[in-house]
Amino acid sequence: MNRQGKAIVALLVVCALFAGLYLGAVRQAQPIQMGVQAVIPPPVVTILPEQAITSTAGQSSATASRMWREATAYVSTTVTAGVVTYTIQHSPDNNTWVDHTTLSAVSATGTASQALANFGPYVRVSYEVEAATDVTSTVWLSLKE
Repeated sequence: MNRQGKAIVALLVVCALFAGLYLGAVRQAQPIQMGVQAVIPPPVVTILPEQAITSTAGQSSATASRMWREATAYVSTTVTAGVVTYTIQHSPDNNTWVDHTTLSAVSATGTASQALANFGPYVRVSYEVEAATDVTSTVWLSLKE
């Protein structure tokens, strides 16, 4: 057998070894289960933890939102009297803040939600209280890719 023939035989042996390894791995692999897929809920971030609001204005700390491009803001408020207005703000650098969406003024105990899209890499909520007493509030973001 000449040199070229030996090279071809060696190549065939190597191919056979790799094919054997591949087939062995395929036989040991777990079967793929078809059917109902688990639904993973989107992450929910509390951007304003439940707290009594004692000032006429303020804002939450920033929440990084780089990975998400859509969200739903949920607000839960208890107000004895007066009005609380919430504004979702966003920022490109966690320093310069721009109003994104103002949620309708809340003048009674209850909840509200607002869909959000096209916001910057940082999000926070600001609030203004007008003649309100005994205000307790929580704001969440349900984030979506």
